[in-house]
Amino acid sequence: MRYAYSFHSPFPCSDRDFYLEQIIKRDYPNPGQISLYVRSIPDAEEYPVSSSKVRATMIILGMVFTPKFDEKTLEAYTEVFMVNCCDINGLVPKWILNLSIR
Repeated sequence: MRYAYSFHSPFPCSDRDFYLEQIIKRDYPNPGQISLYVRSIPDAEEYPVSSSKVRATMIILGMVFTPKFDEKTLEAYTEVFMVNCCDINGLVPKWILNLSIR
């Protein structure tokens, strides 16, 4: 599945957009687990880069969902492992980055 996302950025930054492909695998890497993998599609004819936005890059977004059962409370729950690396590209002033760290 492919998805397009667009985000409005505060002044003085340019707006950003993503064009992503999502892959879901069941029983991977182990039986009973579900894996989700998302990656950027940088240049695609069906969603061209807009001159008014900066195309951000999702280097990797991965999630592994593992169903669990707590025998003490008799409740089912899901354990999630996630890895994420994203490059928003373009120029972002240092003072904005410093505000986001706080």
